[in-house]
Amino acid sequence: MIKNIIQKELAEYRQSSHLKWIVVFIYSMFGIALLTGIQYYKNTDTGSKAAQVASYKQWLSQGKKNPHNAAHYGFYAYKPLSPLALMDKGMEGYLGQAVYLEAHNQNEVKEREANDAGSIVRFGYLTVAFLFQFLLPLAIILLGYNLFSKENEYGTLPLLLSSYASVWQLFKGKAAALYRLVLYIFLPMFLVTWISMLLTVDFSAWLNVLPHSIFLLTFYLLYLGLWVLLSLYISSFAKQSSVALVGLLTFWIFSIFFISRIGSVVVKLVVPTPSSFQFSHNIRLDNEMGIDRKTPASLREITFEDSLLNKYEVESISQLPLSIRGLNLQRSEEYGNLIFEKNYGGLEKDYLKQDAIMNLLNILSPAQSMHSISAGVSGTDINKHIHFADQAELHRRLIAKTMNDDITRNSLGIENYEVSPEFWKKIAPFKYKDQSLLIVLQQQWISIIAVIIWLFMLWLLLKKRAGQITRL
Repeated sequence: MIKNIIQKELAEYRQSSHLKWIVVFIYSMFGIALLTGIQYYKNTDTGSKAAQVASYKQWLSQGKKNPHNAAHYGFYAYKPLSPLALMDKGMEGYLGQAVYLEAHNQNEVKEREANDAGSIVRFGYLTVAFLFQFLLPLAIILLGYNLFSKENEYGTLPLLLSSYASVWQLFKGKAAALYRLVLYIFLPMFLVTWISMLLTVDFSAWLNVLPHSIFLLTFYLLYLGLWVLLSLYISSFAKQSSVALVGLLTFWIFSIFFISRIGSVVVKLVVPTPSSFQFSHNIRLDNEMGIDRKTPASLREITFEDSLLNKYEVESISQLPLSIRGLNLQRSEEYGNLIFEKNYGGLEKDYLKQDAIMNLLNILSPAQSMHSISAGVSGTDINKHIHFADQAELHRRLIAKTMNDDITRNSLGIENYEVSPEFWKKIAPFKYKDQSLLIVLQQQWISIIAVIIWLFMLWLLLKKRAGQITRL
């Protein structure tokens, strides 16, 4: 019986003229989004890799100089772009790609695409993920808003029920037909995206994100099924198909546009962050007056020198067996690290709190939950960005400590101490180590549970609705 219902619905869809226009529109948008994604990945990935190699070569070619001067010279660390950014750019356009590693300063990550995009960035980006998350649900609504209401409008419901088909069988058959149609549209696009990724990125990089791709495919299948059930559920209440269409479009607009706008206002009110000026001002005050605002830089230096005299049991700094300049440089660096941990660490915690609140609000919207999952699994969200920034900072500290330790051990009694260019090789080029898929899924657990709950809830509501119609 269900098979017959599926065949009936698919036959009606094949005769529908608006199905063809929807498919043409979806695939046209997909072609533009995919080509844009490929071009974005090629330009960003190629440019970042070339720039990092060039920056490290400059580091190696400094020539003979003082190690501290070299620490100030530094080099850039670039965030590697995930192959899945070809499909979902997430927040990459706003977060930046490169950070300058130098002594005494933890710099912010720069080279944001949004800075070069001008006012056009306000309209957002057309990506393959945007198509899957927002436009495909709209297509499902346009194809499924009258899935059940048409039987009431045409008076064919009693005829269908007289053929020994139950309402629950009707529901399952109609949902299966629409879902099969959606798969006919979705799966070729996902497969083409997958193949395009394989042809665009290194095979090893493609292989590394293969589990991520499989997870995304699985969840997109659940997510699209959710919209199929929602369309059928709303349609089952409407006496007129136009009413069902208005109701579904209202939910679509609320789910996609209003939740994100409301959420951005709420998180700023609940977890405010300092302005750029205030942030820089706080760091400057911490340097000048101490983190506790009671120990200025001069007092910290005197206290440190006194501790050295006691440690090495000497009467003056000139009697120390190590270079006081190197020791002071490292002391300053380590105190600066505490300042950066307080300020940058606090800012990162605020960002993660904002993200957590946004994920809680996204429970109201399956679209926004899927958006969060996709960006997280694709490695284009705030969690990946913070993970990169933290690793880059550790490498910056390694550079400073290596330079300062050499000055401490080897420059005692030498006025203009310098090292040979071979010394710069002690610092390896920066290499980012990505998070595992398991950690990413742990970060996205709220959104993952939200999508599953929506799907399960709609299934139960449909079953209850079938019982209600049967009793009528």
